[in-house]
Formats: sequence, structure tokens, C-alpha cells
Amino acid sequence: MARSLLATVIACTASFTGAMLPLLAGAALPGLSWIVVVLAVLALTVLGAALGHLFASSRIRWAATLGCGGVAVTWIGVWLHIA
Repeated sequence: MARSLLATVIACTASFTGAMLPLLAGAALPGLSWIVVVLAVLALTVLGAALGHLFASSRIRWAATLGCGGVAVTWIGVWLHIA
């Protein structure tokens, strides 16, 4: 139970930090809108590596999967004219 709680706290903290950093960068640098996308995908990749390590799995596989997912969601958002 304690290990599950620790994993949940780490995942929530990493997720919040991963979402906060690109938003803060976008607010601080409004002329560089592409930097937000780059930071968001980078944050997802780092989050994937951390989760892969936390769950004693392949860090590279987790990082690549979350990074590719971030790129796919970004592409869908651009295609649907959301951003």
C-alpha cells in the first residue's frame, strides 16, 4: 500500500510539473509559441523515463512512447485547429 501511494504521489507531482513548465514558458515568452510544444513533448519524455524507472521497466520504451504520444496529440490539435 505504501509503495502504491508513493508511486501515485511521484506520478502526480511529475505530471503537474510537466504541465506547469510549458505553460509558464508560454506565458513568459508569448512570441515563441513553438517552445511550449517542444517543452511539453520533452516533459512527457522525461516523465516517461521516470515512470519506466519507477515501475522497474524499460525507461527508453516509456520515454519514447510518451514522447510519440505527445507529438501525436499535438499533431491532432493542429489538424483540428485547436491550437
